[in-house]
Amino acid sequence: GSLRSAQLLFQKSRENAFPAKMVEESVELFSVQEALEQKTGRENAFVNLSLTETIHSVVALAALPPEELNRSRSGGEALTPEWCHNEAAQIAKRFGVSDKRLWRIRIKAMGASNQWEQLRRLAGTRTRPPVGYAPFAEAAILGKRPTEEIFAYTEKVQDLEKRFDLCAKAGASGVNGGWSRALDVAAALKDLRRLHLVRLNCGDPALIARIDELQSRLPM
Repeated sequence: GSLRSAQLLFQKSRENAFPAKMVEESVELFSVQEALEQKTGRENAFVNLSLTETIHSVVALAALPPEELNRSRSGGEALTPEWCHNEAAQIAKRFGVSDKRLWRIRIKAMGASNQWEQLRRLAGTRTRPPVGYAPFAEAAILGKRPTEEIFAYTEKVQDLEKRFDLCAKAGASGVNGGWSRALDVAAALKDLRRLHLVRLNCGDPALIARIDELQSRLPM
């Protein structure tokens, strides 16, 4: 095909080593995507996606009930959610995707496909995930999850500046208690700029009164 022709053309010149590598990876990814479509019985579901989108789509398949996951397939061993996650990990390894990048893709894909119970389990599989807990909190905020679920993740974020950003994001997304928690973090940081940001955006007279009192006690 045209990709294979381009690959051979690029390989003729040592000056084109980088584009040749890119074309080679495109050919390999296309082959992987075709194999995925055969395995899953999903025509045009993977071809032309980027590597990140391909891994994301395979992880998202794990959200489907078994009968839906296997509906379009003919023969072969039945697909399972475990198969989807293992396949995504194998693709990532094949293309040299780092552990951290794979975790971020998985977390986003699981959030986007409502695999919330599995996401909670993933967060608890290690003492601390390699990407930390911020991506879990972001997925939960984006997915409009219950308040306690969102803040279970934000409370595990050790970096207070990051935790502030997440709580403020939750507040801006209408999560009950988001601005209050953002205020607590800003107060712990003794950060006037962040206190001012909460004051401007919270729309809560009680919080505004608290901020005014805090600001009067903090050095300008």
